[in-house]
Amino acid sequence: NNATLTKIAYDEEGYDILNEFGSNKFTATAAGIYNVTSMLAMALGDGDRLFSGLYKNGSLIHRTQVLAGAAESAKSHLTANVQLSASDYLEVFAQHDYGTARNITGGNDGSYTYFFINKIA
Repeated sequence: NNATLTKIAYDEEGYDILNEFGSNKFTATAAGIYNVTSMLAMALGDGDRLFSGLYKNGSLIHRTQVLAGAAESAKSHLTANVQLSASDYLEVFAQHDYGTARNITGGNDGSYTYFFINKIA
C-alpha cells in the first residue's frame, strides 16, 4: 500500500521439508544461522521509491530502498545472514510512495517476487 507498511503474502511454496513456512512467515524449528533472500518487484513511476524490510519476531532487522526507473519496475532485493533460535520467525514487509495502491509483480516461475531461506550453520 502507498505509505503503509504491508506484510507480503506469498502464494506458493517451492518446498518446505521441515514445515517451517506458514501464514506468510518462516518459523525456525532449530537454532542456527540462516541465509535469507527476498526479492520484490512493483511497477511504479519514475523516481518513486520501494522499501522492503526483513522482520525478526516483529522487529526490523534489515531494510532496502530502491528508486523506480522510467521504463522498468522497481526491484527491491535483500540478502542477510540471520541468527535464529528455535521458534524465532521472519517476515517481509514492503511500502512504496507511488500515491495509490499497487500490487507486487509476480510470476509463476518465481522470477519477480520470492523469499528464500536456507540454514547454513
